Amino acid sequence: MDTKGVGIATPRDIRLRPGSDELWVALEENDSMLIISLDSDNSVAEAEELHDILGYHYMDQVSSLAFSDDGAWFGTCQESNNNYNDMSWDGNGFMGPSLWKTVDYTKVNQNNGMWGSEDGVSKYGSHYDMNHEAPYCVGIEWWENNRYFAIDGSGDFDSNFMMFDFMEDHGAGGNDHSDAVVWRYEGESFTRVDRVSSHMRIATNGWLYIADTGANRVVRFQVGSGSTGSNVPYDQWPENLGAYKYVRQAVFETVVSDFTEPSAIAMVGDSHFIVGSHNSGLIALYDLDGNLVEMWSDFDSQGLQSVLIHNDIIYAVNSVENTITARSFTCDVDTEPETPTDVDHGEDSVADFHPCWQYTTEKKCGNKGGDACAWNVETEICDIVGAVGMCYNVPKVECKAMDDATCVYDKPTKHCFPPPATPCWYPKKKYCKKAGYCLWDEDTEVCNEQDCTLMTKKGDCGQLDACKWNNNKKICKVASN
Repeated sequence: MDTKGVGIATPRDIRLRPGSDELWVALEENDSMLIISLDSDNSVAEAEELHDILGYHYMDQVSSLAFSDDGAWFGTCQESNNNYNDMSWDGNGFMGPSLWKTVDYTKVNQNNGMWGSEDGVSKYGSHYDMNHEAPYCVGIEWWENNRYFAIDGSGDFDSNFMMFDFMEDHGAGGNDHSDAVVWRYEGESFTRVDRVSSHMRIATNGWLYIADTGANRVVRFQVGSGSTGSNVPYDQWPENLGAYKYVRQAVFETVVSDFTEPSAIAMVGDSHFIVGSHNSGLIALYDLDGNLVEMWSDFDSQGLQSVLIHNDIIYAVNSVENTITARSFTCDVDTEPETPTDVDHGEDSVADFHPCWQYTTEKKCGNKGGDACAWNVETEICDIVGAVGMCYNVPKVECKAMDDATCVYDKPTKHCFPPPATPCWYPKKKYCKKAGYCLWDEDTEVCNEQDCTLMTKKGDCGQLDACKWNNNKKICKVASN
């Protein structure tokens, strides 16, 4: 994705600021935010990285962010033990979520020195509040007013799912946190994986969906459930607070199990959600009860941290590759698919997928992709427009039983596709290498057909029209005209 020359330094989260076309990306490495403004056609109008003068504390190694419903405020979580970017020191644990006002983030208290004050009033950067009960915080979501849910990743408490109510903020740069209310929920815990966010997103059905990264599952929490109980022992309070309590009998349910390193979570309309794996880049679509609808193993690669759906585009940030990618994701209310492989997003809406990305040139995209695909000049990728993928997600056995002119089962990607334009169409090296009949050219980064005489397996030899298998000699040779 074009960021107008602005670098992407370890992105951990991507969110849309409500009421705008601004994408906000949390950059862990720089303790900063990248703001990308989109034009009406979803192209990038401008991009700017913003860094608060005290970001090395209030946004140190930021892992996640969440906006209030009107976009006027946002909270951040920091996967830090508060070492003020001093890598020789482990930190003092005085860390947790921060509160910011969108309009003046990095715009106030930037010229008062690192820890400046005026007339005895602190001017500590542009933050509006902070609490310090959640070191190594890896996920945050807004609830209501100044309330946010967050995950304490320190391992100091079994009850590490939390609610922070900043109550009345202390103003830009202040330092009075004494009115805040903090809750720790009993009965459930979440396992942090170092440098991997455990994102959470709230659904319109009143449940909060949480990626439990280290436990390879997705948990949902019924927002508002539970009742406050005993106080957290006072010797475990890192600061004076209005209240610091445990919450009992809250409702948690595991809705997805055996999903390796879930990190990304995104809601799809009112009835589905997407989960993305940091380990592999795989993403999967589920209904709100955790029933699998569809899965895409080729979406991204290791390092996927967060996804966002906006204007029929799914954006993804990858902290290993330091990239932001954009791919079409269409929910077309006017299209009624003729195949059971399409994804229903509600009574009137279906999501249509077509493997347009197999067409590696603009000409092939137009000729082979038809109305389903369009060439993206910026990314040089053949993207989905909105037509139905007739073979997508058909089970392996059923796909193999179909007419090869309609659908074929592709072993390298383990997907059912329409017949590809060329046998070695793979745009990624990992798939090209898995195809025994293809050879990846490191110089041109193109997947080419393998030399017939170098293939030793009958199945690979039969994939290329130019080759023919000799059953007697058990060799692959060039087919005669």
